[in-house]
Amino acid sequence: MNVSDFQKNIVQNLRGFYLTQIIAYLGKSKYIDEILNNKLIDVKKNKLNFSPEVLTVIFDYLSNVGFAIKLKNKYKLTELGNDVLRRYSSYFVPHSYKNYFYFFDQLLKNKKEKILVDRYENILGSGKTHLRYFIHAIHNLKKLGPISSLIDIGIGNADFAINLNKQNKLNKIFGVDFSKVSVNESSGALNKKKIKNKVMLCDGGNVDKWAKVATNFLKNENVAISLWFLIHEISNNSEKKIINFLNKIKFYFPNSPLIICELVNIPSDVLSENKESTYIPEYLLFHQLSSQNVLTFEKLNSIVKKSKYKIKSKIYFDEIKKKKKTFPSCVLYTLN
Repeated sequence: MNVSDFQKNIVQNLRGFYLTQIIAYLGKSKYIDEILNNKLIDVKKNKLNFSPEVLTVIFDYLSNVGFAIKLKNKYKLTELGNDVLRRYSSYFVPHSYKNYFYFFDQLLKNKKEKILVDRYENILGSGKTHLRYFIHAIHNLKKLGPISSLIDIGIGNADFAINLNKQNKLNKIFGVDFSKVSVNESSGALNKKKIKNKVMLCDGGNVDKWAKVATNFLKNENVAISLWFLIHEISNNSEKKIINFLNKIKFYFPNSPLIICELVNIPSDVLSENKESTYIPEYLLFHQLSSQNVLTFEKLNSIVKKSKYKIKSKIYFDEIKKKKKTFPSCVLYTLN
């Protein structure tokens, strides 16, 4: 690597740190929504009463890195700035693990019990960025027959349930989540849409506990079940644990189709060769730091095949190629 390339790498690494903070916070506050359709941005006039002085510093910086152009006392987004800021929700999930880096010194001393993910930001980002998976899941479920209700294990902010209801009117939705923030957000969102629901504060891995409540709530319903990026949270890197988990769901709901969407662990040599086109190294980093075990595709596929479910369809996302082999970054299963 020559000096010029080395310097570019250092600059990109530093810049990513600062831009992520700016975009995530301005996105969460809805300030980006406020400015996206403005031809000119006047930092002195904003509905959120943000400090004009601070916004001036921020937009001067964004101008310096090519995201905006300064025009006297106002700013205009460049094509690059407009394209990136429109995708601000893509920054939420990585940024939701910020405390693991703000308190990195404690982490190094193995004092991580007080370090928590920002659950609100996490579910907000997940719901927004998972829409492309939802479309395929809904299409596959509709092909399997009539569905009148949904069990969403790890319901987050209920975005999948709401999107499914738009395409396939549901009688009831039963949600499970271990986070109080998620329970409150999802039940609030479903109530706002006037969808009959019950959201239970419970570890999704404790099937015996939530399944009995769900069975009672969903009597005489044609139920579908969804698992969105949950397996890596509960796997503890144990194949047996996940197989038992899936088989328990099958035991309680033998006729219900199951959607599983899961992140995949890709070999280091493949990632290093494709480091400029994938953010999987970062996703593996913050998941592993927070004691979550992302499985390889081979292991995940083996688990699904060893369970009592049959694979009806399998869709790969964000594939990375090395020689003649392809590695998916994410896989969506439809099981029955």
